[in-house]
Amino acid sequence: MAVRLVLCFQAKVACGEGDAASTLAIMLRDLSGRSAVRGGQVVAWHVDGVAFSFPVEALPDLTDMLPEPPCTQFGMGLAVGELETVFELGHGASASSGPALAEATALAVLAEPGEALVSTALASREPGLLAADEKAGSRWGRPWRGLRLNLAQPWLPAPADLLSRLDFDVWVGAAADAALPVQVGSCSVLVADEGSGGSRFLRQLVAAERSSLWLAPACAGEPLGALRRAFARNTDWSRPGAPGNAGRGALERLLSGAGLTHEAAIGLLRLWSATAGADGSAAIVVIDEADRVDLDTLETVSLAAPETFAVVARTHGPELPAALRSLSSCAEFELGRLDRQRSFELLGAFTRGGLRGALADRWARLCGHSPLGLQEALCCALEEGELVWTNDELCACRPGPSRGDEHEASYWIRRRLERFDAAERTVLEAVAVLGGEADSYELTSIADQALDRGKSLAEVTRQLVGRRWVRRTGERILGLSSATHRRVLLEALSAERRKQWHSLVAERVGSRDRPLSAGIAAVHALLAGEDERAEASARRAALLLRVNAREVTARAFDGLAEQLSLEPVRARGLGGVLPAPAEPDPNPAPGERGARSSEAARSSVESESSLEEGATEFDLDDWMPGWAEGTVATGQPSGGVPVSGSGEAAAATGPGFPARPCSPNGSFVRNATGRAGCRQRLAVSLLLARTERFVEALPHALEALAIARETGDARGEKACVAALAALSRAAGQPAAADAWEQRLRS
Repeated sequence: MAVRLVLCFQAKVACGEGDAASTLAIMLRDLSGRSAVRGGQVVAWHVDGVAFSFPVEALPDLTDMLPEPPCTQFGMGLAVGELETVFELGHGASASSGPALAEATALAVLAEPGEALVSTALASREPGLLAADEKAGSRWGRPWRGLRLNLAQPWLPAPADLLSRLDFDVWVGAAADAALPVQVGSCSVLVADEGSGGSRFLRQLVAAERSSLWLAPACAGEPLGALRRAFARNTDWSRPGAPGNAGRGALERLLSGAGLTHEAAIGLLRLWSATAGADGSAAIVVIDEADRVDLDTLETVSLAAPETFAVVARTHGPELPAALRSLSSCAEFELGRLDRQRSFELLGAFTRGGLRGALADRWARLCGHSPLGLQEALCCALEEGELVWTNDELCACRPGPSRGDEHEASYWIRRRLERFDAAERTVLEAVAVLGGEADSYELTSIADQALDRGKSLAEVTRQLVGRRWVRRTGERILGLSSATHRRVLLEALSAERRKQWHSLVAERVGSRDRPLSAGIAAVHALLAGEDERAEASARRAALLLRVNAREVTARAFDGLAEQLSLEPVRARGLGGVLPAPAEPDPNPAPGERGARSSEAARSSVESESSLEEGATEFDLDDWMPGWAEGTVATGQPSGGVPVSGSGEAAAATGPGFPARPCSPNGSFVRNATGRAGCRQRLAVSLLLARTERFVEALPHALEALAIARETGDARGEKACVAALAALSRAAGQPAAADAWEQRLRS
């Protein structure tokens, strides 16, 4: 016997009554002709009905044969199973027998006029068929069960078509009528848990403000990653020539991942604020998930905000990150659960009035009165056929969760995730591992390699945008719909697959030509269990950070390299939102890690050690008169380096600036701390200047400046600024020298 589809029509009017017989005959002839076109043939007939059989693969076209409702002449049954041809009759007809014919006939008899019943076996085999509401009865002494087919819409449409009718941009939430005041130089705080509508509330808050900059967590391991991504997302500023000459250099360094000094980053933010607020409106910096943003970005915002722009920070708990606490508080608002009425209104707004009454009330309860839960439950119900569009109204089709069930947004997201194929999951996982947002280069680097050859990245991306899983957050930038989507995707990864992704990110994204991608490589390599790569990348990141005078963050990467632990960088907000590896890495053999550390650190040791030793004997007061009094004499010191200067260290740390060598233990050794440590680093710098190695001397002076600032050594800071001015001019960097000199005079 062959497996075939059988469609049976059972007349529900008496064939001998007036025009009914001729009407029925006309319809049967029409059905016979239409079935032949689809590869079907008549397999059985009797006085008030007829049955057709078709190849199983013809099912998508088969539903076109069903009469449009209302049709009261027939009841219809559709089944799949074995069918045997007893003998051929010719002209597209045969006499057949088998279980499929028996079931289809029984279901057609059980069906009400104008109703089509589908066998449970066929409904299970074809989840795209919109069949629900089981009906049971008996025929020929045995029971039969079937599901009512939705004749108005037999098949689930493409998910993107279903969801395109929803409007998730509206805001009718717990705080729809609330205003969060903002004030220049102050911080307004929004406390909102995942899924409570915090990001949506912030988008509504700044919807009418063109002068806003949106900061959010970036890829794990990238210092200033949130600030870089914000300017990349801001097309008004990432476009060539947008900020003008004043900030172009700093912007290019930021976008290229070369990093910026504190001063340069602050100056860039202030320049953005002055440009954005040129029309008199207050510029606003919005920080979503502020408790997960890297501290280099938060510190820059905190220092740049006074008298410049307003800050709105969204946190998951009542504690504001320490880096923002120096800002005065303007207002605080906590976003709670939706009440019943708000849930009802939000569902109505999402569906443009298509979900109303008891059905809307039921789905509001099922979603736990969470805005994201409502959104994801609607998407899930439409994709699975639990709700269907009938004209402009949503109606129940398949049975959904039981009345008493209440689920968080993550439950609905997990259910939706199960419906994706491998290509779609690959792209989603890639975006999640990259921190929830990725540009086209990053996606192409890692996701494109893992896609099936039959699907392009652009095609998969369009599908995901249509299904509301991702959205375009900027030109060539893709972001997940919410932080909850990111968390669910990461939690769904097996330990082995998670390691594979981290390894790919470390290799492809971490090795790109952005200098501070070394930090990304370090964190992801460690998460992948690749200790040697993590150590080497962390040391490179520390070197590059010191070039930008970011000593605190550099030490964090030193700690990662020495301890092979994420804890030092987590303290700087650089551990990302990635879950810890599900299984611990095996312990290395005794002494293995120590041997690797020594090997990686063995570069330019002799020259570094000699400088350190020389610095301890170097009389800085003789070299730079006025150190003890906190002033620096202008003119020519004995080494011939003109003392003048100030400025934007960005210019002093441009491309081609040599990486500073490591000390014997793999980090920048300081034999002294505090004021003495600052003097020692500055002494090393000036010893190099004596031999006219001005470019090599600059990072040592920058480190000395960083120590002076960390320890509150005002006199040391002033001396370092003077040295940087002199060194910059001697190194052929007049713009930097002018900037340092300006700082010295201020």
